[in-house]
Amino acid sequence: MHMGLQDLVQTRSDVAASQLRITQDAWLNWMADALGRGTDVYLGQLQANYHPHRGDFNDLLVFTAASSDSLMHGVRLSDESLFSFQCIRTQEPVVINHLTNTSRAVRFCTARKAIRAYCALPLSTCGMIGVDSFGPTAFNVKNELEPATLHFLKQCALCHVELLETTRVAVSVAHIQAAATAVSTNMPSWHAMQCLYAQVLLAVQTNVGYVHCQQIVRLAADFTGDCTILCWHKAPTRRPMQHLPVHFCYRHHCVPALVGDHVHLDDLMLPMTNVPRTLDDARSAGAPTTGLEPRGAFPCFAGMLDSLFVAPRVAFCLYRKPGRPFAPRDVRFLNVVMHIAQVAYVNMYKALVVRTLAAEALQWANDFVHAKEGMVVVSSSTSPLNPASPPQKPRELFTVVFATNPDKFPIGVALKKTLKRTHRLAALSATPDVQSAMVCISTTVGPAAGVNTLPVSTIPPTTPLSVTTATISTTVSSPVPPKPTGSKFTSLFSKKQAAKDHLAQITSPSLAASSAAPPRPVNSMPPVPSQHWEWTCRLPATQYLLLDITTTNAVDVEQFMMEGETLADTCRLIYDAFWANPRGDEPFVGYFLTSWWHQIHVALGSARLAIEQQVRLYLDAEVVNKSSCSANAIAILSGALLCCGYKNDEFQRSKRATLQLFLAKQVASELHSLDPFNQATKSTVWTAAFRSRTFFLGQSLSPLQLALDVSPAFRSLLNATLLLQVISKWLKADADKEKAVWTPLILAATRIQCRARCRMAVAEVRRRRRTYHATLVLQCFVRQTLARWHVQARREGRAASRIQRWYRRRHEKKPAFATKALLVHMRAVQARFGLNEVGTDGAEFGEATTFEQFLHHGGGKGMVHAEAKRLLQKLKDMAKERASLPWEARVDEEVR
Repeated sequence: MHMGLQDLVQTRSDVAASQLRITQDAWLNWMADALGRGTDVYLGQLQANYHPHRGDFNDLLVFTAASSDSLMHGVRLSDESLFSFQCIRTQEPVVINHLTNTSRAVRFCTARKAIRAYCALPLSTCGMIGVDSFGPTAFNVKNELEPATLHFLKQCALCHVELLETTRVAVSVAHIQAAATAVSTNMPSWHAMQCLYAQVLLAVQTNVGYVHCQQIVRLAADFTGDCTILCWHKAPTRRPMQHLPVHFCYRHHCVPALVGDHVHLDDLMLPMTNVPRTLDDARSAGAPTTGLEPRGAFPCFAGMLDSLFVAPRVAFCLYRKPGRPFAPRDVRFLNVVMHIAQVAYVNMYKALVVRTLAAEALQWANDFVHAKEGMVVVSSSTSPLNPASPPQKPRELFTVVFATNPDKFPIGVALKKTLKRTHRLAALSATPDVQSAMVCISTTVGPAAGVNTLPVSTIPPTTPLSVTTATISTTVSSPVPPKPTGSKFTSLFSKKQAAKDHLAQITSPSLAASSAAPPRPVNSMPPVPSQHWEWTCRLPATQYLLLDITTTNAVDVEQFMMEGETLADTCRLIYDAFWANPRGDEPFVGYFLTSWWHQIHVALGSARLAIEQQVRLYLDAEVVNKSSCSANAIAILSGALLCCGYKNDEFQRSKRATLQLFLAKQVASELHSLDPFNQATKSTVWTAAFRSRTFFLGQSLSPLQLALDVSPAFRSLLNATLLLQVISKWLKADADKEKAVWTPLILAATRIQCRARCRMAVAEVRRRRRTYHATLVLQCFVRQTLARWHVQARREGRAASRIQRWYRRRHEKKPAFATKALLVHMRAVQARFGLNEVGTDGAEFGEATTFEQFLHHGGGKGMVHAEAKRLLQKLKDMAKERASLPWEARVDEEVR
């Protein structure tokens, strides 16, 4: 085993990880052979028992390796009362002697029963080794295990622990370093950093047991604001939150290979109260620290991943399950992982910040000289493939890193060694003192500046004198007869007619005169040569900037060389200053342009008064018609005006208008106040900068040539204007790239939404059809019911009418008197029984003056009582008579 551990140090991490299971099985077989025939040896490791939907439970003990005769492969234990878990908790071996098939001291997990003795030894906090059914030579006279046998098992357990730790640490280190170095050029910087965080969490959860959760947190700048969860394992917070936003892996670009291990990327803002108190101790001590969180009693390990910076802000927090304190081995491993992660973080951060420095310099140089094409190459040395060959000088390769025309110069492809460009790069690389080179590639004779034109007498008054050759040819040459059209039956005749028309045109006097007198040259000048130059500039990190320049103007080689050296020195100073002392808050996007912008911003602030004074002198000369302002200065001022948002119509009328507007609006101060990085005003600033860039691209001279005969103050104005354009274009390209990353997801989400909406629409149509048909059925049923009710009501009405008619016919009423007949009858009764004379004797009323007083007092009240008594007696007699009658007669009597 010790020999295997010595060989393991020289083995690659991926090979050691792939051979780990085979090595463990071989070692367990050696142990079984050494302990005697029939010995069963098996190794178990702690594994997390977590599911995002089912819950988080205590770790399982999974037996991953065993001797050849063992049946313990793949057995999983979860009962922590077993000796296998107890030995891990106490870190002491457990030995049970005098073991029989019916013993209750141990639990038999397979069909094979353990005999003689059972021993469980901890593998630090990683797992345990179980041994049972020892050979007879492992016992003493008391039938108990020999101390030498137990010592042998402890030494073997230490070898297994070293094997596991060495392999796992090597694999974790390799994964973390690979995540920090192997970064794709298309991967955003923030996503690359999050992938590094995910690898750190994966390494910890693989080697540390009983993990509750882990987080990588970015603290606020003042350490009191909201923190941001960048990456988490199992849960983004140590305690569940009710209103936590739902996590979607596609939105945060989670790594699919790590999602199975429950490691996710995120960008979740939470209050600072979710940060553990142990992190405060770690920041105070300047080193990772362990502690116990008061809320929940979680053992916590916390540290700063960017502790090598001046103001660290990225923290690592590990929470273990309650009642599971950190063992010394766990703390030692976590400190090793933190140290590796801190170094990898710094290296990766530096590489990501300066990753686009050359591309930013290329963007500036391309706009500065109006280059046709440009690219950035990186130099690398390669050794011969055959090691047996004699030693040779390593061949230098130049690989394209960035290019303005990727179709012509594919990114990631080395330049051919036979190209002259490659030889020139090799020569520049061999002379480290030279920072820039300007080489003339070719000179091509182009068309003359003054071209052949028609005589002045034949040119219309509205036609300018500088007419191109193409225009003249279309004016002078006879019109080409149109292609005959028509059916196939008239094609022969149409050809003849076209020939006649052409002959008539040739024989016409005007055309004959024009064709007989060819145009003679007017203002003819020698042709202007088109020059093709290659401008090369040395950049930091063995990178070179190449630009192809095609121009018809005179080229000042010394000026190009000086500007190239200035650009190289600027890049080198910014690169060296950052690489020597990174702060940790540098932007990943446009760091070189940002740093250079601060320098040029300060220079412009110092030159504002000088610029305005010089513009005022130019304006005074314009007022007295003694213009001293050059066209280059006017172009620079116009570019600054456009960059501040003014339109061409406001100042392009004359030089005087440009100078007056520049002074009136204090454009130098306004340009100094612009900030292309401000999110609130970026839209306005970028739009104006693009308009200014279009203006400079339309000039016949490049900005480098415009800066030849201007003062240093105007050069500061030109640099600020150009850099503002380059920064705006760079930030706009980065924003478009961020949108392009989301484009596939947006399209996929759109397709899913369309399909879901189609399915929902189909289901809704079906539901509405079912509802419609059900409504029709219900309406028909209700209408039939109402119709039946109506028929029934009419039938009942007719039956009631028949009953009423039958009843009325059977029970005829006595004829009632009409009003006149009743009056006649009453008069007859009165005449027969009544008295005609009206009595005037009021003695019977007594002293009462009114009828009401008579009823309430005296004899009237007695008369009323007597009459009521007689009436009541009469009603009783009638009721007795009716009671003796049958019910039909009684009903008739009551109705009557």
